[in-house]
Amino acid sequence: MKKLTCFAALTLCLLLTACASAKKVESYYIATGAHQCYAAAGDSLFSATSTGVTVYDANGEAVIQQSLELKYPAVCENADNAAVYDIGGTQVVFLDGSGIETKNNIICADLSDSGHLALCTEEAGYKGSVTLYSADKTEVYKWYSADSRIVKASVSPEGEYLAVLVSGEKGSIVKLFALNSPDELGTFSEENTVFDDIGWLGGRICCVGADKLCFIDENGRAKGEYSFDGKYLGGYAFCGEEIVLELRAHSFGGAGTLVAVDNAAEQCGTAQPEAEIECFDYSDGKLLALTQDKLLCFERGLKLCCETEQSGAQRALLGTNDAMLISGAEVKISRLK
Repeated sequence: MKKLTCFAALTLCLLLTACASAKKVESYYIATGAHQCYAAAGDSLFSATSTGVTVYDANGEAVIQQSLELKYPAVCENADNAAVYDIGGTQVVFLDGSGIETKNNIICADLSDSGHLALCTEEAGYKGSVTLYSADKTEVYKWYSADSRIVKASVSPEGEYLAVLVSGEKGSIVKLFALNSPDELGTFSEENTVFDDIGWLGGRICCVGADKLCFIDENGRAKGEYSFDGKYLGGYAFCGEEIVLELRAHSFGGAGTLVAVDNAAEQCGTAQPEAEIECFDYSDGKLLALTQDKLLCFERGLKLCCETEQSGAQRALLGTNDAMLISGAEVKISRLK
C-alpha cells in the first residue's frame, strides 16, 4: 500500500510539473541593444542587435545565444523559419543557430515559403550577385548582375522561379529566372517607374511602387495593375495570395484605409482602423496590425477576427495562437480569441 501511495504521489507530481511547464508566461524580459530587430516563428522570438542574436522560447527562456558583431542586423522570415542577416556585413544566422558566412558584404535577403534563402551581395567586377540556398543551406543557384544595382531577390512559393528587382537607368527592372536553367526567362519594366519592393502572391509577382502595384507572371508578362488613386502608401504586407496596403490621404501619416488586393489586381477587402498603423506581421493566414492603442487581427480579405486594446507596444508579432507585444525590454503575451 505504501509503494502504491508513493507511486501515485510521484505520478501526480510529474503531472503537475508538466502542466506548469506547458502553461505559457504572460510576460518576460529580453536583452536590448542598438539596431534591434525581431521575428517570430511559432512561439519562439528571434531577436538581434549589433552585438548578437538570441532565441527565446514560449516561457521567455533564452535557448540560443550567439555573440556577434553585426553592422546593421535585419530579419527575413517565412511561416516556419527566420534568419538574421547583417546589412553591410557577411553573417547570416538562422532560428536554429546555424549560419552562413559570405565572402562579400550583404545587400539584403529574403526567405521564401519554399525555404529558399535569396541572398543579395556585393560582387567584385559586377553590380552585385544573388545566391540561392536551399532549406538545408546548400547553394543551388547563382546570378551575377553585370550592369544594374540589385534591390531585392525573391523565390516563388513552390521554389521554381527567381525574381530579381534591379535599378536601371530609366527606372526599375524585374528579371525572371527558372531555377533549373541559367537562362533568363523574361524581364519587366515601365519607363520612369521605380519599384521599391517585390514579392510573390501565389504564382504572380507583385511590384510595389509609390503610386501603384504592378503584377507580372514568371515570364515577365504584365498581368494587371492597381492604382492608389492619389493616396499615399504607408505600410504594407505580403499575405499569401494577397497584399494588404495602408493608403493615407496625407504623405505625413495619419489614419488611412486598409485595402487587400489579390494577385489578379482586384480589391478583395477593406478596413478602417481609425488610427495609423505602427507595424504589420503576417503568418499562417492571419495579419496582425498594431496601432497606438489597439491590436487588430485579420483573416483573408481583411475580415476582422480579433480586436483588443493595448498601450505602449512598439512592435507586435504573431505567435501560434498569441501576439507578442514588445515594449523596450518587456514582451507581453496577448491572447488572440
